Amino acid sequence: MEKLEKQTFKDFETLVVDNASTDGSVALIVKKFPKVKIVALQKNHGKSGFNHGMREAQGEYLVLFDSDVLPDKNVVAKYVEKLKHDEQLGLACAALFFEDGRFYGPAYNLRKKLKDGGFQVLHFAGGSVALRKKTFEKVGGYEKRYFMYLSELEWATRVRLAGLAVRVFPQIKVIEKKAKKGSDYRSRLGFYYTRNGICYYARYLPFGWLFFFLKRHFGSLGYRVKKTKTIKLRHVFLGILPGLWWAPEFLKQRTVLPTNLVDELERETYGKSRSGWREGNSP
Repeated sequence: MEKLEKQTFKDFETLVVDNASTDGSVALIVKKFPKVKIVALQKNHGKSGFNHGMREAQGEYLVLFDSDVLPDKNVVAKYVEKLKHDEQLGLACAALFFEDGRFYGPAYNLRKKLKDGGFQVLHFAGGSVALRKKTFEKVGGYEKRYFMYLSELEWATRVRLAGLAVRVFPQIKVIEKKAKKGSDYRSRLGFYYTRNGICYYARYLPFGWLFFFLKRHFGSLGYRVKKTKTIKLRHVFLGILPGLWWAPEFLKQRTVLPTNLVDELERETYGKSRSGWREGNSP
């Protein structure tokens, strides 16, 4: 909250979405920052808790921050500048870094794309993002059924399918301050990544690509189970059944990705594309 008070851009309201916390943080915020509006939820909605805040917000532009990020003093001003000068910009995304300077985010990268105009993505790291209120009203926000993990991918997919851009701007930098001990939800990464992956593929992938992506998806999970220890095998298996149970519901909402976005999805997720599509042909 102190970081928001130090922003060079001053004309904004601050809303805090409370995902049914029990640690007394809301009372502390009310005491220290009486001008902040609290959007209190009766249960933990995960990432889609942001949707409640976006509905309540009165401004033309919406800037979202996770509770564990540290924005520099110019972040809000830079977001507003990007959105104001590009009507086709659907989501403006910050470049997230760990406190030690390492880049934090999905598998696309900053290695070859450090340019002021940003670069188009389908994945984005969800610690901080900005958009117009009318974009939220048109496309919606985070998918409430996902709860967490792959939520950013699913939202960005709908924004791109609506003909708008999703761009990461390396000059908009936010520090991701991760807790030493992950939450119970984070410890179940394998469950959410499996369940939500099945639901995403059912809704958006051409049928001819389903087996290929599922094979790559579970291959990636297997590697992380064996090598990195960041995912537990039992959570992967626990995610399969609810993913298959929900799949028919997402099949009813199918909007098939065009080939260029399928290739972009593969390249950003797994580092390469089967058909050789490259950036520059993106809608």
